[in-house]
Amino acid sequence: MSSQTLDGRSDAAELLSVLTDDRRRAALRVLVDSREEFTLTELAAAVRETRCENDSDGTDTAASLAVSLHHVHLPALAATGLVEYDRSERVVSATQRGRVGRDLVARIDDVSASLDHLATPDGRDLSPPSRYPASTR
Repeated sequence: MSSQTLDGRSDAAELLSVLTDDRRRAALRVLVDSREEFTLTELAAAVRETRCENDSDGTDTAASLAVSLHHVHLPALAATGLVEYDRSERVVSATQRGRVGRDLVARIDDVSASLDHLATPDGRDLSPPSRYPASTR
């Protein structure tokens, strides 16, 4: 039997909900893969570098990413037990649950890549519309 959160969602549904954001997935990848504690500034730089390598639109500066990580993304990851985040010291590290969450991120990445290549038998593209014009890719 799966455990339920206060709003009735299962742990799995809560994890999936939190991991819908690509910044959170990138942060969790960096934290788990490095197995180190990061300062907020270090994590923001590493996440930005990772997202730029993976065809992000590149609009996040390290400073703006640090702000969104601090106020939005790290608290969400911490609330689900994927990371430990000390807001006053601004240091973060992955938890054991975060390592399990990293496996889920890998599966989400695999599904996302598969969906990007979908087409109907008559050749029509079924991939989701891009948020960005082709000229910025």
